Amino acid sequence: MSRSVRTGELAEPLAVHLLRSLDLWRAASCKTLVIEDADIVCATGLVRQLPLKLRMPDALHAALCLRHGHTLATFDTRLAAAAAALGIAVDVPRQSGMARWTGPRQPADI
Repeated sequence: MSRSVRTGELAEPLAVHLLRSLDLWRAASCKTLVIEDADIVCATGLVRQLPLKLRMPDALHAALCLRHGHTLATFDTRLAAAAAALGIAVDVPRQSGMARWTGPRQPADI
């Protein structure tokens, strides 16, 4: 969002509103997870699985989902595909709520 404000694509008041909305949603819907050494080890292994095409930050999200059995919510189709390949449940946000992602074609339809 910061980049969008910096480049003029998004007005700062709207960005502030969106961030506040995100904070409210997170407080009501999310639990903060502690990253453990085992998560870093797992994420490193996921990055080394080259067909997954994961970068370390995305691999860390996948590792946390694996350890906790959580569903991964993402707009990133590459991360969604990698997570699905790892057996992680994936939700792709859209305007009308969440849609269960069933394969690489659905995110393009959102």
